[in-house]
Amino acid sequence: MDVQGKPVEMPKKKNWLKIFTGILLALIGFAFLASGSALIYLNQGTDGEGYILSNSYAVRTNSHAYWLRINALEFRSFYSQIGVQMFGVDQVAQTKWVIKATDPGKELFVGMASASVATDYLNVMETEGPYPYWEWFTGPYYAKLDITTTKTYEGISGPTRSPAEETIWISSAHFKDQGTIYWGPYWVGMANDKYLIIMNLDGTSGVQADLQFGLRTPLFSWLQYVLVLVGLLLCLVSLLVLRRK
Repeated sequence: MDVQGKPVEMPKKKNWLKIFTGILLALIGFAFLASGSALIYLNQGTDGEGYILSNSYAVRTNSHAYWLRINALEFRSFYSQIGVQMFGVDQVAQTKWVIKATDPGKELFVGMASASVATDYLNVMETEGPYPYWEWFTGPYYAKLDITTTKTYEGISGPTRSPAEETIWISSAHFKDQGTIYWGPYWVGMANDKYLIIMNLDGTSGVQADLQFGLRTPLFSWLQYVLVLVGLLLCLVSLLVLRRK
């Protein structure tokens, strides 16, 4: 009240500031909630291990082996580069190959080896591989194999023993129905490229399989919950700010 006993009106600036702050916090909270909910929805489209799988490519060759030479994954986008710097490669991209046998009478073998030893191993036998090149495309929830044409390469003879007995493999598996190869997709230099090689376990010719590539971003498996939690907290704080007298 003033000296004459009349009430003095308080400035409304603080009320407008409170309303602005509350609305801003609510908008940011809803943005976090929407992002987290989108990740939860997208993660429903992955397999049981959290991988998004590519289209299936049919391997049908009369040769002793079918192979793919694999280049390192390139992190070209700004966001993927930031993710690698902040959380590391393993949190941004993990990869696998899924191979399904289509000939019930054959047990398959799949192995991954470095390019330097794989070429020596393959040169002695008849093989088939992409020609002139093949491509694989990836994104956080996108994977695609693009193999349009292949070429048969003649060899001196067939393998002298089962590929499972060789010691060149970084990772390998043999199976009658489905096998999986997990691998780190990042390295430096073409000299460190890898070969994926699919063969019959007994080394005979005539390899039949369906091949898929899988990619997952572990960062998104826990980030979805962080975004939702932060969004809820921000919305709660905005409500408290707006209700405060």
